[in-house]
Amino acid sequence: MTETDRIFDSGKGTEKRPRYFNESSFDYYNLSARPGFVALRDLIERWYTDFPNDGKKDIRSRLRSNRETDFLSAFFELYLCQICRGSGFDVTIYPGMKQHERRRHPDFLVLRDGEPAFYLEGTLAQEPQQVTAAKRRLGQLEDAINRLHSPDFWLWLEVRGTATANIPVAKFAKRLQNWINSLDADRVTGDVKARGEAGFPTFPAEYGHLTFTITARPKAPDYRGTPNLRPLGAVLPDVLFECDAHDDIRLAVIRKAKRYGDLNLPYIVAINVINEFLDFDDILDGLFGRRTVEVRRGMEGAIHRRLVRAANGAWTAGTRPSNSIVSAALIANNLIPTTVGVETPLLMHNPWARSPFPTSFWRLPQRSVDNENGTILSHAGTQAREIIGIPEGWLNLE
Repeated sequence: MTETDRIFDSGKGTEKRPRYFNESSFDYYNLSARPGFVALRDLIERWYTDFPNDGKKDIRSRLRSNRETDFLSAFFELYLCQICRGSGFDVTIYPGMKQHERRRHPDFLVLRDGEPAFYLEGTLAQEPQQVTAAKRRLGQLEDAINRLHSPDFWLWLEVRGTATANIPVAKFAKRLQNWINSLDADRVTGDVKARGEAGFPTFPAEYGHLTFTITARPKAPDYRGTPNLRPLGAVLPDVLFECDAHDDIRLAVIRKAKRYGDLNLPYIVAINVINEFLDFDDILDGLFGRRTVEVRRGMEGAIHRRLVRAANGAWTAGTRPSNSIVSAALIANNLIPTTVGVETPLLMHNPWARSPFPTSFWRLPQRSVDNENGTILSHAGTQAREIIGIPEGWLNLE
């Protein structure tokens, strides 16, 4: 097997360290010798080998990208291909759509018993770019702290505000290292015994809208001078990021629904929601509209309230159903290489779909809507790890 037949570089997996905060997935997986990440490398290589040949060049370049979005979107496509094949389908990659001048096309045409069954499109739903940028800058700060020489102290980082501008990490790290070198652990320990929390030395700094304080806390004598211990002992953030997972889902469906013409087959949009706080209500809010309270004044001034859904979902915008070209949404939550053994996507059917997708086709768990009374129906399914052949508890990332 040549290097161009592989995703990862052979012979480079020698690092035993944890991943840096701002290190790309590909870079860390490519270098890590930790057993769990070696197993993940092998899994991705196997999936890449099984991927349709017509799509290998494109997906390899994205998997090897330092842009996290490229890596995650390519991995999600590998995953979708495995789910389909494990469910008994055949997969054609990037089917041509000649009626479109720019040759836009869904990711997959999926076949059942040799006949076209449905189209499948994968996409990511992520936080806004400004939030990603702020987290990246904070990650650069945390990585800089962890690269410092601090044999006698743990460094606690307390953050306030948002990193709206780049931090001059090199200059900051030099100042912080000089400060650490000036401290004496035994003296600080004595100050803490005498003064309590006020005895811990602090290093304040401010850049743009981000202010932070680093507190040096002496290590226990047995830990002092121990090699390969990261200095950063704790991060205490005082930052609020809005978690609008429902809006991410809504926009992902709308964006993909408008990309193609009439496909004449069921069309599933698979959305990998990169958000730690997703729940089923977010899915319903994104697809069917947000929950709101309707208030009406009745006879003799009586107030009547009821919970309804606003007409602002991907499938309910306006006075009539919208984006009916999308037959169903397959929702995954933070589906990344380290979660493939535990995450199972949910297929949510569109009750107004132009081309309904049969529930009998799909092996994963599903939800649909009873059109007569509007209730949500659950359809039990198989866990994703069983479909793609991953044993329970297979991954050890220690």
